Amino acid sequence: MEPNTASIVYYCTGSRVIASASSSPSPSFPIRHSGKKRVDESKTLTLDGIRNSLIRKEDSIIFSLLERAQYSYNADAFFTDGFNGSLVEFMVLQTENLHAQVGRYKSPDEHAFFPEDLPEPMLPPLL
Repeated sequence: MEPNTASIVYYCTGSRVIASASSSPSPSFPIRHSGKKRVDESKTLTLDGIRNSLIRKEDSIIFSLLERAQYSYNADAFFTDGFNGSLVEFMVLQTENLHAQVGRYKSPDEHAFFPEDLPEPMLPPLL
């Protein structure tokens, strides 16, 4: 019995690829361009075009800030008990605490940003 000789042909239409069945055998899958015209970008890369684009982006940023300003200030989210510092400092300190518990900073090649606050390792040292 002969093997199945059906194949799939892919057509490229803009940014989409469409598959269609073909009964003729094909060693490869040809991709055909739909003949769409290229966009002339010489008119969009002018000072006037760039200025208009930046104005639209500025409006978008200002609108986003106005949208965010509708929400009230939540002091509990910004001031936690027991920690004075930024979110980055908190994340680094907690990550270093976790790494110190498994013995990362016992290696002479490893250096912590906050060495004075590190706990002792919970695991025995590796040989």
